[in-house]
Amino acid sequence: MKKTLFVVTENGELHPVQNIQVKFENETGEFTTSPKSSKSNAASNEHFDVEGIAEFLGMKPSGIYGLVHKRKIPHIKKGKRLYFFKNEILEWLRNGNVETDQDIQNQANEYLRKHKV
Repeated sequence: MKKTLFVVTENGELHPVQNIQVKFENETGEFTTSPKSSKSNAASNEHFDVEGIAEFLGMKPSGIYGLVHKRKIPHIKKGKRLYFFKNEILEWLRNGNVETDQDIQNQANEYLRKHKV
């Protein structure tokens, strides 16, 4: 399975690493990132079909159909065709944080502290 590394830019957009340009600032020693493409509005309207989104996410098309069936991935259905907008998929990825066991334990402890039995 092919894995893709994403970078969050200063304005909060996710970009695959192969599509990022890194600029080093001489005076401060800091660096900034920006997409190689200057078509940011065009990229937000970019859409995929099932095969395209499967390749973009590094999944098999059958996995995408499973996510669609469970209504776990943002999509649009027109007739028998499925469409996925890149900006919606990137937002879905950003919001897909999985809580760690420690996070869950902390929430349980906080609940018990507030609601003493």
